[in-house]
Amino acid sequence: MLQASYKLFFILFYFKCYPTFDVAGVLFDLHRSRAHHWMLRLQLLLESALGKKMALPERKLQSIEDFITRFPSAKEVMIDGTERPIQRPKDHQKQKNHYSGKKKCHTRKHLIVTDQDKRVLVLSKAREGKVHGHSAVGRAKNW
Repeated sequence: MLQASYKLFFILFYFKCYPTFDVAGVLFDLHRSRAHHWMLRLQLLLESALGKKMALPERKLQSIEDFITRFPSAKEVMIDGTERPIQRPKDHQKQKNHYSGKKKCHTRKHLIVTDQDKRVLVLSKAREGKVHGHSAVGRAKNW
């Protein structure tokens, strides 16, 4: 059984750096599936301990109005995308969906919204590598 301080460090490190589960597994001597399991479980415990969910990035916003309601103090924001490399899928259709022509590798993508204090306000769910940022911003509702 691992110490609570080790698990706390894991989840705080995860939310600070957002490593892939492969990287988190290597750093914490875990299998990638165990790192994923820990993230899901420890996120709930962290939210419960903090007493509020807004300390963590938002995952689902449907409109600009939702964003303004959720973050009324945000006057300036920056929207950016990031790509994380993944292992090449064996299934041909998944290969096509995850192939990023820009990076010449297979990736998963996230959109991120930060405020002037560099707090991550919104972190989208991961999308296939072939989805491009400029088209995704116009269809942010689908993220």
